[in-house]
Amino acid sequence: ITDVSVSSVQDMPRHLFVIAHPDDEAMFFTPKMIELHREKQSTSLLCLSTGNFAGLGHIREKELTENCKAVGIPADRVHIVDDKRLQDGMQEVWEPTVIAQYLDKYVCDIDVLYTFDEWGISAHPNHIAVHNGVKSWYNNSRVGGLEVQYLETTNIFRKYIGFLDVPISLLLFSKGLELSLLKWPRDDMFAALKSMQRHKSQLVWFRYLFILFSRYAYINSFKAA
Repeated sequence: ITDVSVSSVQDMPRHLFVIAHPDDEAMFFTPKMIELHREKQSTSLLCLSTGNFAGLGHIREKELTENCKAVGIPADRVHIVDDKRLQDGMQEVWEPTVIAQYLDKYVCDIDVLYTFDEWGISAHPNHIAVHNGVKSWYNNSRVGGLEVQYLETTNIFRKYIGFLDVPISLLLFSKGLELSLLKWPRDDMFAALKSMQRHKSQLVWFRYLFILFSRYAYINSFKAA
């Protein structure tokens, strides 16, 4: 490796996805992950629970690691939290101060952080808690040079028109919004489906429908904090 190429790698921005459960990355963030993998960017992932709601946490951890590897995130950059204060569940309360402890630990030398917006895409309380935790931590920590991007929750019509939302998103594109989309033929247009298939323990019929009809399988739009 030449000095020029080493310098080029060192100058590349480092990216971190912060999610609530194993399979969130497959269902919601695949277009951005594929884009970063295509561009050979340095990417990490922090999952704030094992997704142990049905007692399958140990299986879901392995599925997450396997899928991350397939989209360019090596196992040593996949961080999965198993904390009794951050348990998967619609009735579980995740305190921002607890989330902040893990952000302090894992947001090291990171340039761009991606997570949910205030609506959490599916309105899952854990997704919204991740947003609130990241927002509170970011506003209070004043981390120098860190850029935080929130995945945009669209209305239900746009959410379930799949690839057809790509031209709509391009048409509605506004300043301050960042778009990442799968690009045919270079990208696999079924990348999100294949990612979800690596989460075998979660493959129930309605997740197949979600992946096939969700805009998030084809395009991500982010709002800067």
